[in-house]
Amino acid sequence: ERVQIADTPATPAITSPARMDPDFAYPHPLQANFTGRVKERNALTTWYMEQRDSIYVIEAIGGMGKSSVTWVWVLQDLLGVKTFTQSACPVDEANRPDGVLWWGFYDSSARFPQFLDRAIAYSSGGTIEPREIASEHDKVDRLLELLGQRNILLVLDGFEREFRGYASLNAAYQGDDVGEDVPADHRVCADRHADRFLRD
Repeated sequence: ERVQIADTPATPAITSPARMDPDFAYPHPLQANFTGRVKERNALTTWYMEQRDSIYVIEAIGGMGKSSVTWVWVLQDLLGVKTFTQSACPVDEANRPDGVLWWGFYDSSARFPQFLDRAIAYSSGGTIEPREIASEHDKVDRLLELLGQRNILLVLDGFEREFRGYASLNAAYQGDDVGEDVPADHRVCADRHADRFLRD
């Protein structure tokens, strides 16, 4: 039964199964023979298990393997898929998340509004139609409510594309230092709804 968004002040309880299949909307093309990175993977496992902070940021210059190490951690250490090296920092099955959504912002059609729609549909188990929600502001509210009900991991690969200074097509060629030619707010979200989502 479809949830009536306009007349429903609060998100209804989710009745779908406790565990959902992961949604790899933009899967990462992993290089052959990936190995190691145990220190970084262990840090991710520790962050996930401690549940103290809702956001974990992996930051480095392009080409350092941020996406690759996260992809292997999600598949192997978090979800238990045995396709890479032996897991050295696994999350036991009882503590795995209810769901995982991997979203890549590198595609020009994969901006924050599209992420919102996919995340709402996924987090609600398909019971909410995002197009029926009146505004992006309301969509952020609804997604935050849904995330408060279930343990869902969102991987926002390439989220820097949502920052003002990195939203252009030449973002990959920009340096990270703020100089005379780089505005001080280059790491502020270009979309105010994305900014509020991260803060809340």
